[in-house]
Amino acid sequence: MQIKVKSNLKGFSRWMQSIHKKQVPFATMLALNDTAFYARNKIVKETYPEAFELKIKRFPALVTRVKKASKKKLEAQVGDLKKIGLSFLSLHEEGGTKLPYGRSIAIPIGKNENKRNLRKKNPPTKVMAEKGFIIKTKTGKRVMFKRKGEKLEPQYLLVPKAVIRKALDFYKDGQQAVQAVFQKNFENRFYRAIQTAK
Repeated sequence: MQIKVKSNLKGFSRWMQSIHKKQVPFATMLALNDTAFYARNKIVKETYPEAFELKIKRFPALVTRVKKASKKKLEAQVGDLKKIGLSFLSLHEEGGTKLPYGRSIAIPIGKNENKRNLRKKNPPTKVMAEKGFIIKTKTGKRVMFKRKGEKLEPQYLLVPKAVIRKALDFYKDGQQAVQAVFQKNFENRFYRAIQTAK
């Protein structure tokens, strides 16, 4: 009686090549999506709260979306894909000068300084329509007032431009998140793909 053990390296090699050809793009797609959602979670829960005192807690989640990768397009995207706050976010990411659409930028002051919903409930156009008026102070500043009974309440400081300081580390934090987990995500996804390959 004899037992012969033969290797089938050529057949195994062809099988591995076939598996790689089929499973690598699939594993890459899944790893990219895993990484994109991980990065989004870090940005929403850490990057935005560290940069801003958020009055609207849902804002980071609303503006930070994921566009998933596919086998045909091995690219996932994370960011303000619907361009909800694009100009606002870009200025705080890079810093720069905000210019007005018209003559001036209206900055809430006085009791309204910390009211983020002021522009919706009581925008400058509404203030002016309700007998609001603008006074130029001795220092040259232009202030919009609203009359409330016999009192005058300052509503907005009107300025020709505003300097926005860099506060948001969206790109830096996003890149660090990707570098931290992509390799591990790919290895896990590829290992599972090999296990289930036929």
